[in-house]
Amino acid sequence: MASDDGMGQSLRRIRHARGKSLAVVAGLAGISTSYLSRLEFGERALDRRSLIIALAHALEVAPSEITRSGIGLGGELDEDRSLGDVRLSILQASIGAPGGEIVPAPVLQTRANAVLEAQRRCDYSLVGSELPSLVRDLHTSIAAGRDDADLLKLTVLTHVQGTQAWLSDIGAGPDLAWQATVLARQAAERLGDPLFGAVSVPSVPASACFPPEVSIRFGGCWQPPNPEPRHPKRCRFPECSL
Repeated sequence: MASDDGMGQSLRRIRHARGKSLAVVAGLAGISTSYLSRLEFGERALDRRSLIIALAHALEVAPSEITRSGIGLGGELDEDRSLGDVRLSILQASIGAPGGEIVPAPVLQTRANAVLEAQRRCDYSLVGSELPSLVRDLHTSIAAGRDDADLLKLTVLTHVQGTQAWLSDIGAGPDLAWQATVLARQAAERLGDPLFGAVSVPSVPASACFPPEVSIRFGGCWQPPNPEPRHPKRCRFPECSL
């Protein structure tokens, strides 16, 4: 059992005092109900700054009320440190100033495959380090009109199966996931393909599949060459299901 220095008990006590259910708090914090329950019972360590802040927002309390001290945590993980750059890249793309480089579509395809493969393995540190430059270069290349249709398809898949999934898995706030959804939807609308338009809407999960008639290059639940069985110990969150 993971030690959380009583933060799980504090979390449960505050939730009860606020009269909020597990489902409500988990939904607002962007995690699953079962994962929140494990946090409360000390079966998972509550040691990530971004998740503590998300839970504090969901409960409408200061983060220090959950930690019972300061918010500073010594065990900040690589993906937490990457969140700021991911946030900035999404905001830059959203305002039409991505600030990346114009890159050929095949190169971007290879980079996106690597990111989606890392997300499938729940290698959140690698995804967080590679995602910002990929987002910037994708949107910069689209703005330059390079291989427009291919890049628009790749952008939809990257934001749905990469950006949104990563943000959800590391416990980031829902605002960024929504902005990634908007970017995916904008790319799908520009593409004009109803299949990609359907998968870009918020109600479709990140692991949603395309029908088999869609090109294998951009279709289906993305799968790497010779996919390996996923090992549950690789994943920080047992519910990771890409």
